[in-house]
Amino acid sequence: MSSDQSPVAAEHDVPFTLSFVVPTYDEEEVLPEFHRRPSAVMNALTPNWQVIYVNDGSVDSKSIVLAGLARIDRHVRVIELSRNFGKEIAMRCHLHAAH
Repeated sequence: MSSDQSPVAAEHDVPFTLSFVVPTYDEEEVLPEFHRRPSAVMNALTPNWQVIYVNDGSVDSKSIVLAGLARIDRHVRVIELSRNFGKEIAMRCHLHAAH
């Protein structure tokens, strides 16, 4: 790391080894446990991973749950769709968002 880079900037500039997408629709009750399980595995494998949750127009409170996950886990990214487009479009969003 060069002297002009902050540790935070350097951490986010690291390329991801693995990026995966989770299209979601009305699953607010299961999301915390769902996230905990693969996170435990991925953290054991590599620090360079991310999960992109795509909220496919849910009508439950999943946006609040996803925002909370993103606040506490740097591996979480969230894409909010304006309405339900279907899992295929949600997966396509991942391809554009992954880096």
